[in-house]
Amino acid sequence: MAITMTAPILITDYYTETSGTESATSIVLTVSNFNSYPDGSQILYRNITANQSTFDQATEMYSDKGFRVVCMLRTSASWIFEQGTTFEVKISSGEDESQTSQYSVEHENPPATSTIQITCATTGADIRYTLDGTDPTKESAQYTAPFEAAQDATIKARAFKDNLVSSDIAELTIEAPLPKLSMPELKQESNLVYLTNGDAYPSDAILYYMQGEDGGWVQHGTISDMESMQWIITMISEDLTPVKVQIRCEGYQDSDIASIEYEEVPPPLKLWDRLSDGSVVCYDRGEQYGSYVLQDGEAVKVDSGSDWRYMICEEYDLNHYETGLGTGGVEETYSGKQWGFYGTSTGVTDTAIGTGKNNTDQLISQNNNNSDTLWYYVNQHRTNTGKPWHVPSKDELNVLYENKDTISNFTINLSGYEYYWSSSESASSNAWYQRFSSGAQNRSNKYGTSVRVRCVRYI
Repeated sequence: MAITMTAPILITDYYTETSGTESATSIVLTVSNFNSYPDGSQILYRNITANQSTFDQATEMYSDKGFRVVCMLRTSASWIFEQGTTFEVKISSGEDESQTSQYSVEHENPPATSTIQITCATTGADIRYTLDGTDPTKESAQYTAPFEAAQDATIKARAFKDNLVSSDIAELTIEAPLPKLSMPELKQESNLVYLTNGDAYPSDAILYYMQGEDGGWVQHGTISDMESMQWIITMISEDLTPVKVQIRCEGYQDSDIASIEYEEVPPPLKLWDRLSDGSVVCYDRGEQYGSYVLQDGEAVKVDSGSDWRYMICEEYDLNHYETGLGTGGVEETYSGKQWGFYGTSTGVTDTAIGTGKNNTDQLISQNNNNSDTLWYYVNQHRTNTGKPWHVPSKDELNVLYENKDTISNFTINLSGYEYYWSSSESASSNAWYQRFSSGAQNRSNKYGTSVRVRCVRYI
């Protein structure tokens, strides 16, 4: 088959069908120069975005009204093809084919104007027209070529010719398309679906939703009602998915339908949850410091905010993870590393909950990689794990003691080895420690090597 015909010219047309008092505007892709091709020619097209290899034959949709349609792009309710979908179109006469043209879908609304063409069967007739609904006279605007008219105009036209009676008046009323409501934006939190762009709609607009593929539409309430319900739409679950939502309002076109699929929601993180590395949540500052979930054994923050909420305690003492700190395990004789800085005031004296990390940061900095102190090994542990572990402050250490049985693996009954360091200095020669057999907190010489370390971190 030879390719001898010119490529089709592709445009979009906006076709409004009216039934009773209801009207619906569709958007169709058409061939504007179809009449230039031989009689009996066919429109062939394929969706190259979808990797369609063969061409389909277009229907004769709306051909009786002058539309030579490639395909329908949009119904009155929603777009059929995604934004950017590209079609390749050609014309076949049976013996010859045209070159191909391409068209990419753009999600646009009907234009604010329409092209008006007026014809008269009487040769040489002088066509006059008005746009304000008044009857045209010989002094009215003369029609010479197609023109643009706003889609809220009433056009009247009449033909005049010498020695002939003027024609009847032809009238066309172009109604402006209703503005279209924007598509709902949805999010899932826990097992609830929320509307996130409620401020985009009139307060009397009504939200409808559907649960599942076979569910029916449910009228939920007005946008004003939705705001008072904190924008909650409905529940979503494995059995109630997807949830579809549409906004409707008198004086507007219905919104496109939004859809959201159910995603399994990890459980909220709570006290005494164990993470994948065996560490345990041992302190909770409260919901005002953020929301977390436990996902695949990890604590994941699900909202914004930079401050910490939870304190996490490691499963074992530091010597379990880092060599060089002695080999003593739980309830075994232990010879570790000194606190360091004996006879020197570091100024690191904070004791409150929430100060342990800053204490540790300062002491690591001041230690200058001295491997005789525990700070060298804490810093090494941070590097090896990629997590900001720190030695607890005096008050944080007491949290560990009060929950020692739940956290587990503390040395408690081995006399002389049941002590744990804090990161709080008490004097130039002493630092705070806690005896886990009794809970007593005392000052100890910084050079003591039988005091253990249990690290914590904030999230």
